[in-house]
Amino acid sequence: MGLYRWRTGDETPIVATLNGYTTFCTNTAEMEDGCWNNCTLGKKFSHARERGVDRLTKLPRMAFNDIAGPRLMNQLDEFFCLSPAVKDIHEGVGIETELLSVIPNMIDPTFQTELPTKTDEVRVLYVGRLEDIKGISVLLEAVSQMSATDYRVDIVGDNLLDYGPDLETYREQTRESGIDNRVVFHGWVEYQKLSEHYAAADLFVHPGLWPEPFGRTILEAMQHELPVICSDVGGPPWISGSAGRSYSRNDASALAAILDELVGDAIQRQQLSENIHHELERFSTDRVIDEIEQSYRSHITAE
Repeated sequence: MGLYRWRTGDETPIVATLNGYTTFCTNTAEMEDGCWNNCTLGKKFSHARERGVDRLTKLPRMAFNDIAGPRLMNQLDEFFCLSPAVKDIHEGVGIETELLSVIPNMIDPTFQTELPTKTDEVRVLYVGRLEDIKGISVLLEAVSQMSATDYRVDIVGDNLLDYGPDLETYREQTRESGIDNRVVFHGWVEYQKLSEHYAAADLFVHPGLWPEPFGRTILEAMQHELPVICSDVGGPPWISGSAGRSYSRNDASALAAILDELVGDAIQRQQLSENIHHELERFSTDRVIDEIEQSYRSHITAE
């Protein structure tokens, strides 16, 4: 769209949503410590997921994105960033600050929320793809370090994109760590049935290693009044806010300490749950739709 406007001069307002980093990053698994502020074409090429000839065929696109990407994106009128992290990162790659607005995803009002089905055993839940950047290995390492005993970890999801370890690799990690009696892999579960797993859980964990733009599963967990434990990068800690606890990404020991603390402290879990309603208000359908409509009106009025 930026190229279209540059070529034609058409002033019809153009608004886009930013829900990823593929315009400037060739491998989000490599994103860390502000690397986007000084990324080069050479780094894009060396970090690319593709190998051999496939990587070479992507080089023209990498060069185009590196040289022209931000300039063309700045031709647009506004970008909706799903979280402050998305805004900060795109500022770092050269998108003009005044074009970036934080408008998040909203709660899915059709998502079925089952009534809680709690047991004496504390249930810790992860829902999402099984991928390196999701931090599954860090979660399993943390579980192997925990001192608590009366808990169980449920992992819902599978490797759908064929990047990194598959389900059996993670199962092997649990066996080698001696925690296969603590961790249950449920594989891929249909969206309509996810609520059953949320309803049975007491804690939700999101151990991502990359600055994930948002994290819809966190909203789903909070709809089921689950306190959230997440790494301190990307959108997840902003979403959970006062209803969660965060730790330095990739720090399995820090994650283990928080898990031990919350597994053993029902009062603290309840206190975090009581903050959820306030945090969820930021993602209500009425509020988010109103923000989007106000933005559209402002551009139409300007015309």
